[in-house]
Amino acid sequence: EISALSLPKLPALTMKKIISFAYIFFALLMLLRFGIKTQKFGRKMRSMEKEIYSPRYSDYARESGYFKNFRICTASLDCSPFVYGTFKPKIILPSEETEKEVFIHELTHIKRHDTLYLFFLNIIKCLHFFNPFIYFFVGEIKRYMELSCDESVAFAMNDEERLAYGKSIINYSTKGISCAVCL
Repeated sequence: EISALSLPKLPALTMKKIISFAYIFFALLMLLRFGIKTQKFGRKMRSMEKEIYSPRYSDYARESGYFKNFRICTASLDCSPFVYGTFKPKIILPSEETEKEVFIHELTHIKRHDTLYLFFLNIIKCLHFFNPFIYFFVGEIKRYMELSCDESVAFAMNDEERLAYGKSIINYSTKGISCAVCL
């Protein structure tokens, strides 16, 4: 005969505990997924990119008021230029011949630390994976980052330069190809 004293009493699983465990599990799963995707993209970019030095781009940076060191790479991708890297961002250009305004737009992302903000936004998105509004807000924040950089670049231009810049934005947007912006 087994007495009731010999069996350990198991803690009761309440609905609150089950939901907490499920949230922690899925949040960690989302963070892991984000980390893996970032690492895969980083490996892909490191294998494709070729670092370049162009005095022309250094002059453009000084003209726009940026005096810190930055890296420029080319990659054989069919997409618009973009900034890659969270803590050591670099500008990835599809070719060495990129318009001044487009380069300054990407440099503005670096000056404003947009890649760092996007990194934290992605972490917030992983932690709030269950909230559909987060996906909307992150999309809107990205859109406003782009518009803000466009406005900043266009502010320092005359009318002819603005027209050329607008045409280059349309040119890149009609390609319909967007690599990964500001990972």
